[in-house]
Amino acid sequence: MRIGVIGTGTIGSLLTTGFAANPAHAVFVYNRTPAKAQALATGRPNVRVSRDARTLAGECECLFLCTKAADAKQVLAELAPVLTPAHVLLTTASALSLSYLEDVVPSKWVKVIPSLTQSVHSGVILVSYGRRCLSSDRLWIEELLRDLAQPFTVSEEQIRVASDLTSCGPAFLAFLVQQWAAAAARTGQLSDHEAETLLVQMLVGLAALLQNGHSLQDIVQRVAVPGGVTEAGLVSIGPAASELFDQLHQATQLYAQGSSIVAHLSG
Repeated sequence: MRIGVIGTGTIGSLLTTGFAANPAHAVFVYNRTPAKAQALATGRPNVRVSRDARTLAGECECLFLCTKAADAKQVLAELAPVLTPAHVLLTTASALSLSYLEDVVPSKWVKVIPSLTQSVHSGVILVSYGRRCLSSDRLWIEELLRDLAQPFTVSEEQIRVASDLTSCGPAFLAFLVQQWAAAAARTGQLSDHEAETLLVQMLVGLAALLQNGHSLQDIVQRVAVPGGVTEAGLVSIGPAASELFDQLHQATQLYAQGSSIVAHLSG
């Protein structure tokens, strides 16, 4: 398939390298800084650099728009004269509504939310379809996305909380593990490095259990023997964990709505 990618930042690069791993695809890329697009194409014979966004739209009918929301509006203004109902545009800009995008150009629209896990061809990529997409479109789009990860269809209203779990989730869990390792080190029994090493290997094993069919609840029940130390630990973190994740979803929702109250991480 001929796939176009506009914007070769973190997400655009992730999608480009993922699709380029399949030699059946020809991936056309465009970045307003040509050197960035050329660097991505170097060493990948099925990745080609387009001289501008309009040329790319003429070369592909499947386009991934991987720019920031503000930049996407400018790109669409440039593309509008050449986009047709045959084009399928997949945007990674969650801030732009599908209804707005469909009002701007006559093409079919899909919202996709990737994750860092796609860099290792794993995890979930969220998909939300615009009203112009037919059942036949959904079939080939999901088949295409399986080159990267497991596609999971959500409504546009579900994207914020779902992307907390899939796209933001790796960072949230990695941060929690770092904090856990630091707490273990504060007991004086392990170094921070030793604690983090043990936790990482535990997570690898946990992932293997899940891949082998164990559910989260099954794992909890099998490890937490009634009256044992694991149960005591679970009881201690239960209320705090509920409050923590309630606050997390509230914070991301506020930020998505334009709030500036979210502080930056230090260090």
